[in-house]
Amino acid sequence: MQEVVVLKDSKELHIENTRIKIYDDYCRDKTEEDIEKSLKTIAVNALEALNRLKVESTA
Repeated sequence: MQEVVVLKDSKELHIENTRIKIYDDYCRDKTEEDIEKSLKTIAVNALEALNRLKVESTA
C-alpha cells in the first residue's frame, strides 16, 4: 500500500517500511545541462546497484 503526503516543495511517499522524500525545488535554478548530468549520475548509480544485486543473487 502506498501513501503520498504532499509537503511544501516536496512529496513524501510511504511504501511499506520505506519512506521516500522527493523535493521538487532541487532543479528550479539548474540549467538543462546540470539536470541531465544529475539524471545521468542517478542512472549510473542505480544500474551499478542493480548489477551488484544480480551478481549476488546468482552467486
